Amino acid sequence: MSAKTTSITYAIRPATLGDAPALQRHCFSTQSLEEVTDYLRWCLRQRAQRRVFRLVAEVGGEAVANAQLTLRGPVAEIGSLVVAEAYRGHGIGTALITTLTDIARQHGAQSLEMGVQAHDERVLALYTRLGFVPHHRVESRLVPGGRVLYLRRAIGGDELQQQ
Repeated sequence: MSAKTTSITYAIRPATLGDAPALQRHCFSTQSLEEVTDYLRWCLRQRAQRRVFRLVAEVGGEAVANAQLTLRGPVAEIGSLVVAEAYRGHGIGTALITTLTDIARQHGAQSLEMGVQAHDERVLALYTRLGFVPHHRVESRLVPGGRVLYLRRAIGGDELQQQ
């Protein structure tokens, strides 16, 4: 999938191990290259078993965004959605979600969910626009503020609308 918005051309494609340096620079700068590489390696092993699908958005030959789909029966989870700050607001996050939705549907999922920090208004606005609604909350020491809001969206036969 390729798209052009506001003079940024990007392509959505499966992640590869070679994306680790760019993802570390653009999306996971607080993690070491080794940590990013190890996690990508794990994702690729899971993809071979059709459990995890990790996509990147590429601009100018370099990964500047990524997202992951984890299949768990009828409910699939989107996670690790990160778009480099310089590329936000150009539809890249929406394109990643749309592509992951199609993959989830192809693998029999009936709904999607994603966890967000309950106080992140920008992210909540995007997901709400894409049809996600609050489903449940989880307390976690792994996120700032300690609270994760899970949003869910049915994906039966509907397509997410790119807006």
